[in-house]
Formats: sequence, structure tokens, C-alpha cells
Amino acid sequence: MPPVSPEPPPSLVAAVRVGAVATTVDAGQLDHARAQFAAHHALQLDDAFDPGLLASLMNLCRTTKFETEQVGTIGWRTIEATDQVGRALRFILERDAFLRWVEAVSGCGGLNNVSGVLAEMLPGSDHVLGWHDDCNDPARRLALIVHLSDAPFAGGRFELGRKDGEGPTWTAGYLAPGSMLLFRVDPALRHRVTAVEGGRVRRVFAGWINVAG
Repeated sequence: MPPVSPEPPPSLVAAVRVGAVATTVDAGQLDHARAQFAAHHALQLDDAFDPGLLASLMNLCRTTKFETEQVGTIGWRTIEATDQVGRALRFILERDAFLRWVEAVSGCGGLNNVSGVLAEMLPGSDHVLGWHDDCNDPARRLALIVHLSDAPFAGGRFELGRKDGEGPTWTAGYLAPGSMLLFRVDPALRHRVTAVEGGRVRRVFAGWINVAG
């Protein structure tokens, strides 16, 4: 595995566009995306959702119900109780156009399905996710985070690094709604999410792209 660069990679804008009925990809950005992912094991995709679909998802996020979840031994968060938004996102992210694009970018073959939940981390709470690698499910090949927060938040930073390193090598805080992070699931890597500060909520779809189990 090549070393992770100490600098966060720049984002790609509209390399993928997820719409209500179809997903399109910009073939002209594929080589750039592939090079970024090979160097950093992560990729930031801005403006990844059609505005109409994004508005509908955001409206659902504001009305759905959440319940507290303990995430193994690494921390706490709240997750969507009704799974409306989670179910919708899993469905649209499993389109063949998106999965085949991710395969081409990451070099991970056989990608078959998306799992995950809508989750919130609340400020002034014990919500935090400590260092972990997501390797507890052998079907996982990549993880993804879709940002869906109503307003910029402080803290709540996603941090990615090598297990044999001293600290994070790639970080991301608040991102505009509809932005997406993709990163490799690998036993040599670890990631965490720090506590949210201030008064605003961190809301994301947190999931994985998997091979058939």
C-alpha cells in the first residue's frame, strides 16, 4: 500500500451527480479521481447530488426520528429510527453507474451493495467515535460519508490515518450538504470522528460499499 500523503486531497466537483432517477459520472475526471484515491486512500466529492433530490432528502432529515446508539466500544451517536432517509440513500447509491465508477477509482472489484444509516452527533453530549478500522465486517471495501447538516458545525472532524503513524493524515470537518467522502477500509488504516462543538448538529449518512457477503 502506498504511503498516505500528509496533506488532504482537493475535492472533485460534480465528478458524480446522483439524481432522483439516474446517476451520471464525469468520465473526464476519472483519471484525476483515481490518482487522488491511490495517493490518499480517500476522496472528497463536492456537489454530488442533484439539487432537487438533495432538497427532498434534507426535508426528510428534518422530520425523521432519531434514537441513541452505542457503536460497539468506540462511542455514541443517534441514528434514524424509521430508516426513511437511510433506505432511500442505500437504494440510490446502489445504482450500477455509481458502483462501477467507484470500482474504477478505487481498484476494488465486485462491489455489490451499500449499507449504512443516517446518523447525528449532538454538541454538548458524549457523542464521539474513537479510532477504528471498520474491518469487523469482511464484506466492506470502502466507507462513505454523505454530509446532510443544516448548518456549519464546529468540531465533529473526520480524521483518517495509518495505524503505524502518529496522528491523522487526512481530515474533514463540516462540508456542504450533498458532499461525499469515500475512503478505503483496510486493516492498515484507522479513522475517527471528534466531538461536535458549539450549538449545531453534525448529520451524515454513514455507510459502506460492500462486496456480496
